[in-house]
Amino acid sequence: GSTFMRYQLEGYQGLAETPSLYVEGYGRVSYHDFGHVDDRHDLLLGVSCYQRWLDGAWHSQIYVEGRSYRDDLVDEDDCDSVEIGVQLDHYWNERIKLGVLGYYRFGDYRSGYQEVISTVVTTPEQGGQGQHSGTQAPSEVVAVNETSREDKMIAGVVSGEYRFSADLSCDVRFFYLDNESTVDRESYHSFGLEHGWRFQINPRWSTIAWGSWYCEQYPESDDQQWQIAMRVQWQWRPRWNVYFEGQQLWHRSDYPVDEYNEKVATCGLSWSF
Repeated sequence: GSTFMRYQLEGYQGLAETPSLYVEGYGRVSYHDFGHVDDRHDLLLGVSCYQRWLDGAWHSQIYVEGRSYRDDLVDEDDCDSVEIGVQLDHYWNERIKLGVLGYYRFGDYRSGYQEVISTVVTTPEQGGQGQHSGTQAPSEVVAVNETSREDKMIAGVVSGEYRFSADLSCDVRFFYLDNESTVDRESYHSFGLEHGWRFQINPRWSTIAWGSWYCEQYPESDDQQWQIAMRVQWQWRPRWNVYFEGQQLWHRSDYPVDEYNEKVATCGLSWSF
């Protein structure tokens, strides 16, 4: 429910290049400055290796990323993580591309997880000699159980892309992931579907529209989420781009308190140099 400004800087640097091999390092730092709640910031560093096979019919990628995420509002979300992934793409012909991606992510949550346990205790009242012995009024005992949290996630994605023309294409992605956490309530299985369209209207205007559905199965509940979004980008100048984006999300859960709808509209200015 808060307005925000997001400042983001991305950088890419080639490390090695041959006709069939390209290695690059990259990084991204972003900062969300919220108007009514505390801020959050995110740092990502990675290195990626691209390889072409059989005259470009097959492409492979291996990458390693390290990420540091900090949320001043929710300390339990502060996390340092490492991700390793392998992707293989096959260009079936000039129009069809098929791909498969697998990755492993390890996350260490700095603040752990705190569970508050409240117990009502009734204790007998001790009376002296000749005095009446009864019971005291029930009292509440609160204990805080602190558990360190580490997540281990394994994911697989199967994708396909169809290019109708040089200006119009669509893609579809099926994915499944398994997150194992030392905090039982954060362990889950997830599967879903994503679908997107890209259209280059003219040399200066382009648009992207996409939608997704996925299901998360927790030990005590099942969550489902639907999302639709659209982004329009305008090349203002050779190195400057302006974009407008709108998203609508519906989240449903077995727990009514976790059900919500979310609508986000953003605009931005990017500069490449």
